[in-house]
Amino acid sequence: MEFTKEEIKEYITDALRMRTGDNLERCIMSFGHLSGIELEEEYGGTTKGKMLAGYERERRLYKAARIWVGL
Repeated sequence: MEFTKEEIKEYITDALRMRTGDNLERCIMSFGHLSGIELEEEYGGTTKGKMLAGYERERRLYKAARIWVGL
């Protein structure tokens, strides 16, 4: 094998991390303090609440992907 398992794991981890980024943290900083009504406000073609939920889902998917590949 040309690459070690550790090199492949590191590559996959970096790829997953770059795909996910820090969107959830930035969204929480912007919208995490808002009330339910405020989260229903339009923002960039969606609502603030849907945006936050989407990034939370993406983070769960990131964690599931890491488990799936054994990281």
